[in-house]
Amino acid sequence: MSLIALAVAWMAGIAVGEWLRPAWPLPALLAGAALLLLLGLPRSRKPEREGDSFNSLRALGADRSASSGRGPPSYLRPDMLRRVLLLVLLAALGALRWALAQPSFGPHDAVSYAGRQVEVCGTVVGEGELGRSGLVFPISAEALRPEGMGWLPVHGLVLVQGDRFVPVAYGERLILRGTLSRPRGGSGSSYREQLAREGIYVLLNKAEEVERLPEEGGLWIARALFAVRSWARARLETLLPEPQASLLVGVLLGSRTSIPAEVQEAFSRSGTSHILAISGWNINIVAAFLAAAGRPLPRKASWVLIVAGIVLYTLLVGASAALMGILYVLAQQAGRPGHGLTALFASAWAMTLWSPGLLLDIGFQLSFGATLGMLLFVPVWSAHLARWPRFLCESLAATLSSQLLTWPLIALYFRQFSVVVPLANLLACPALPPLMLLGTLTLLLGAVPFLGDLLCGLTWLIASYMLAIVGWTGNLPWAALPLPPLGVGFVVVYYALIGWWYRSQ
Repeated sequence: MSLIALAVAWMAGIAVGEWLRPAWPLPALLAGAALLLLLGLPRSRKPEREGDSFNSLRALGADRSASSGRGPPSYLRPDMLRRVLLLVLLAALGALRWALAQPSFGPHDAVSYAGRQVEVCGTVVGEGELGRSGLVFPISAEALRPEGMGWLPVHGLVLVQGDRFVPVAYGERLILRGTLSRPRGGSGSSYREQLAREGIYVLLNKAEEVERLPEEGGLWIARALFAVRSWARARLETLLPEPQASLLVGVLLGSRTSIPAEVQEAFSRSGTSHILAISGWNINIVAAFLAAAGRPLPRKASWVLIVAGIVLYTLLVGASAALMGILYVLAQQAGRPGHGLTALFASAWAMTLWSPGLLLDIGFQLSFGATLGMLLFVPVWSAHLARWPRFLCESLAATLSSQLLTWPLIALYFRQFSVVVPLANLLACPALPPLMLLGTLTLLLGAVPFLGDLLCGLTWLIASYMLAIVGWTGNLPWAALPLPPLGVGFVVVYYALIGWWYRSQ
């Protein structure tokens, strides 16, 4: 039984759990029954030794029974039953993991005080972002004081929504005053569901800062990484004008918060949003730079440089889904796409084991689909585009491969189909590697006289080119066609047809 099949059964169990929403005893009983039946099956017989006359006669009799139709059907054989029961066991365990992950709130959860005016003491555990109503950032609550009462110990993540006061940093401990409330729900992938997947079930609205405590919280390595990230963002915003600076922050750090809404809409309509996300494509570019830098080194040292650089970059940008991109790059470097598939499904298994709600996250699904598409179809598209220039062949093959498995999800969730995807990516994606390289050099050497001015100018020029291409293709009247509501059945049929086509290649 392959690990890929087991991982698919596990994730199917999580999906069924989300659909049927059973209480935890039901999947637990199903898993127990499958395990007992699995243990009760007879063990597979050892392979027969050559020359064993008794085994040869027995095998001959079995063959005659099978040929005469008296043998058991293939689906009743112990090896086949064992596979089916193992898949059922994994699916039941997936549904059980989903059921156990559903929240149950007690008096010491911050969400239990929703609707009340309170003061909250907690540690900042994320990066502050400027939203429509002001600054937004998450804190890990430690204590809470309702109006007219004393301090009470609580726990849980709280999303703070305040005015444009002094920016916060990871690890700072604050006392804030505001009103706790539950996020508003809605149809489809609502804001409440999105926050719930991040472990946030309560908001602190109209927050006001009461006090900043001297002690720091959180992990020291996370504080260091967030400090570097904040420095890089501030540095780029100082060296480059807008919107080029915001584009570079999105490309290098994966943060879209400062990119104007109309620019993000143009990226979406042109099908180039993956440029702003830390995905397998971006990680592949980083790996290519590191491989070029490590070319003079021995092979093992070069591998250590590539893996260490990718891991540090992933930690810096804070993209958990970039794990799939790392696996794609390592599989490409090793020339073992089959191992890349196994590693991809193993990573999805591990990530959903830690957080089963991640399976329903749109970002996770798009990252998984894009990475799977590149692992499967980049060789296919590269063969068809072999006569093209290499840089265009690689760019277009990666784009078409990722889009092949992600556009149905975009159509399902956002009800639009981008017609200009090949053209926009063909013109914009070749600018991404030099933009990332020059952006990194600008970040590190932008203050050096003359050299810094040269680097800033070149970076601005390439960023302006990319913005112009995305803006032109995204603003075409026919760039994104509206689609009618599409059900899950459409997506299933589409992926089944793609699987059949891939098998026929």
